[in-house]
Amino acid sequence: MDISPSVRQDVFAGFFLSNNFFQSPFGPSYNKDLRGQAEERTVVSVSSHYLIAVGYEASREEVKNTFITDNSARSFPAAPRPARNLLGESIRVRGRLFANLGARAEIIRTPPIPADTFAGRPEFPQDTLVKVNPKIAVAYELRPGTRLHSSAATGIRPPGGFDIAFTDNPRLKPERTASFDVGLEQRLFRQLVSLEGTTSTIATTI
Repeated sequence: MDISPSVRQDVFAGFFLSNNFFQSPFGPSYNKDLRGQAEERTVVSVSSHYLIAVGYEASREEVKNTFITDNSARSFPAAPRPARNLLGESIRVRGRLFANLGARAEIIRTPPIPADTFAGRPEFPQDTLVKVNPKIAVAYELRPGTRLHSSAATGIRPPGGFDIAFTDNPRLKPERTASFDVGLEQRLFRQLVSLEGTTSTIATTI
């Protein structure tokens, strides 16, 4: 939605639900995945060559499964993680050069997880994770229709429902990633066809 000639506001929302029932050696079983996400983003055109975008994202994830239980053999929602993300980007165009600088502040809360002695899982206390992930992307137009581009970014993936349910490590850390890519794009036939080759490297640590 355009608020003014130089300010635009966008709102996005998504919802995913998967219910699965299956026959296991212990009888009828089920698995339920639930994820919801909403995002608001405001883009401000500072000039014809410079944009600033800021936003806020909220999401929630929940997993329930026959085999994710507490000491009383009762199922509970594992990893019901409310997440709050603050987004910011700066986009600048200068002649043939395009640059995008951004950062994402992720705030992820995991509530207490009950113990399951049979599965070897101790009780997990409530935990809150805060991490800032920067990114940078640069593109340069070598000539009309030919563009060289590259980007680098860091990311994070908290433990999922099964990761938490079947570990004996109450200090289980999220996966952290660092990625880098470089590529070349060629547009043909009055830019109706685009051919692109990209090579990328992703490093994951825990």
